Amino acid sequence: MVALIAAASTAAAQEPATQDTLFRTEYGIRPFLGVHVGLPDAASVTLAGAIGLGRLAPGYLFAALEPGYGAGRRSIGWLVRGPDQLEDSPIGSVMGISIRVTEITTYEHVVFFRSGVRYYGPELQLLVFGFGVRAGAYAGAGPHASRLTVSFGFGAGL
Repeated sequence: MVALIAAASTAAAQEPATQDTLFRTEYGIRPFLGVHVGLPDAASVTLAGAIGLGRLAPGYLFAALEPGYGAGRRSIGWLVRGPDQLEDSPIGSVMGISIRVTEITTYEHVVFFRSGVRYYGPELQLLVFGFGVRAGAYAGAGPHASRLTVSFGFGAGL
């Protein structure tokens, strides 16, 4: 990972900033924010750090923490944004998609989830004008967990 970041930094120093016609390519680290409602969190705030690898790969590799009322999430994933952007906006972009692997830890009993259980699984989020929908499928860990459950939510930002 260190070699990949070093290669991206070297490439960034040698190439001028450009934008592809299909995907936005950027270098460097930037923050992203989000606010979500849905299951199992009820309501949550996302704080994420993302690194753009420029021409090595379009989009951003990100890590996110999402404390919520009913649950907390930890995610790593990939965010690809379209060419029309809300410049310098920490909320997101005009068009985008994120694919992530998420761990959910439930605090309160919420529909379809049990309290005090960790769930693991993939999530997909679609963004338009900074607002989006996200859905995921998760497997629970532990003897009291559901074998398979899904979540769905709405939000602004990542």
